[in-house]
Amino acid sequence: MSFPIPEAISAAIHKVFPDEAGIVPQPLAQGLSGARIFSFEASGQRFVIRQSAHIERAEREAQCWRGAAALGVAPRLVYADAASGITISEFIAAEALDRSPAGIRRMASALRRLHQSQAFDGGMPLADILAGEVAKLGLSQPDAVIQAVCQAAAEADAISRENARVPCHLDLNPGNIVLSGQRVLFLDWETAGLGDPYLDLAQLGVFVFSTPEQGQSLLQAYLQAEPTPAEQGRMAAGRVIALAFYALGFFLAARRRDADVRLEAVSPVTWGELFALLASDGAQSAPEVAAATLAAEMQRFQQSDAYRQALARRTAPGV
Repeated sequence: MSFPIPEAISAAIHKVFPDEAGIVPQPLAQGLSGARIFSFEASGQRFVIRQSAHIERAEREAQCWRGAAALGVAPRLVYADAASGITISEFIAAEALDRSPAGIRRMASALRRLHQSQAFDGGMPLADILAGEVAKLGLSQPDAVIQAVCQAAAEADAISRENARVPCHLDLNPGNIVLSGQRVLFLDWETAGLGDPYLDLAQLGVFVFSTPEQGQSLLQAYLQAEPTPAEQGRMAAGRVIALAFYALGFFLAARRRDADVRLEAVSPVTWGELFALLASDGAQSAPEVAAATLAAEMQRFQQSDAYRQALARRTAPGV
């Protein structure tokens, strides 16, 4: 089966590999961002070419990607063009995500390497990115669920911003993580920037290490110690932001299919049903269900003791 290849994709491949003829890019699975992604072979190697849907972030993404690749936590970046939002990187054959105790420790180690580095600086807080994406929608009538998502993200972000800011990936969903041998590599650096490291940990706790036990093991492995109540609170604040971020991501995907979709009219499913939906690719055909479920989980998590205590510590007199 043949697929239409965007002209900009073909032009970038020819620019990087001018002496290679007959290169036929093959489409790869695409996530929620709307990016166009292909793989191709040239000079005896396999590469990935990606055109971002957020060209305004392309230059910054390349800077962060190069810094992360130098640390060994991202694939080698071969080419980047900010004007078109196109990148070419080495293709990494992915292994299944490892959720064993050893796999959790390996993930925690890769995150510590990134967070303890000076790979890049700057960037925009996730809550601000979220608010900006909602503003772009220009909703004539506010969606109550999306309003709640934005308000929750802003509240949790006020807790998160009080912490030290370090280089973070800030979109650690399963599609952006590749295991190769002993390496843990992160893909898609569009939202990367300085942030609270607990945001990366919390994002991993949404889809990758999604059980409470796995989330706790990840935090312990990352800290290399038993977490304190304050550290549990930081994780809880990060969790609220992460759930808000992914709820909005699925909502935007739903809007690309139906501009009139409203989460107020969508019934969330159980957490287990959501993962069954994701496993069957049902979230691609019903992203509004995933968005509503993540928003409901976010609101549930706002009632957790750890989050309430973190909020109380921030608003206590003298804090």
